[in-house]
Amino acid sequence: MLRTLNSSLKAAESWVHDNLTRFVSDGASRVLIDYVAIGDEPFRQSYGEQFYPFVVGAAANIQMALFKANLAEKVKVVAPCSFDAFLSESGLPSKARFRPDVNRTMIELLRFLNRHHSPFFVTISPFESYHENKNFSLDFALFREAAHARNDSHNTYKNGFDLSYDTIISALSTAGFPQVDIVIGRIGWPTDGAPNATSSLAQEFMKGLIDHLHSRSTKSSKRQDLPTEIYILSLLDEDKRSIASGNFERHWGMFTFDGQAKYQVDLGQGSKKLVNAQDVQYLSPKCYYQQHDQNPESCDFAGLGLITTVDPSVDGCRCESAV
Repeated sequence: MLRTLNSSLKAAESWVHDNLTRFVSDGASRVLIDYVAIGDEPFRQSYGEQFYPFVVGAAANIQMALFKANLAEKVKVVAPCSFDAFLSESGLPSKARFRPDVNRTMIELLRFLNRHHSPFFVTISPFESYHENKNFSLDFALFREAAHARNDSHNTYKNGFDLSYDTIISALSTAGFPQVDIVIGRIGWPTDGAPNATSSLAQEFMKGLIDHLHSRSTKSSKRQDLPTEIYILSLLDEDKRSIASGNFERHWGMFTFDGQAKYQVDLGQGSKKLVNAQDVQYLSPKCYYQQHDQNPESCDFAGLGLITTVDPSVDGCRCESAV
């Protein structure tokens, strides 16, 4: 789709009409949409350079389509950036920059964002930093007091969030855009699929993050202000999400995919407890199996399912069977 949106303003206008205009029009059913994201982290290193030629052009055409639809003041165009777009040989923020292969395209994108007063969307993932980097401790990722502090010139970092945030700021400054607004588009902790991906640690991380943001204890940051906005990854588990980078990718939700809370966290919006979805309708495994022509492979679920010839019932949880 990026290729088409890059080459065709008409395609961009059609996309805006179908996906935005009819939803954000004034009225009782009006939907609040603040941003249009160009791609899903198109600069992720594992994708190579396949999307680079199309990102800025697609963003420009969507921006023009928004202008023609009188939505340019309501909806901003952004391009989410994965954290692996940044490099720092020392692992410290002061030496951070964009990867050489993405630097030219990133500068073009930042010029576009700056021109249209759009923020820079970026992912911060202390879990993945810990998961992939042996020098990134669990204490440091989880805002624990026992974390070993890191020093970088005159700055001291006591947690992974502040270190990652200043890494972003340094890279933006090196690229010539020190004042662009920053939005953390994704941050969270998974509850399954990898070592230390558990509900209890996810709860600890979320509480630590929220407490840290509330306290605004950012004296270690080069900017005294926090990101413009922060979005939690995520509300629900996504059972069809790609697991190319790990099984944990399907377990970021505060709720299971059927709306059941996995842990408790105070989000500061009245109720201090997450509330389970009620009256959820389920498709029984047996029915699913029958609908797929009794093909055992249909229940593999990309390696997350286990085919068994033994009754998997446990205590009060019974696996019903029928012929």
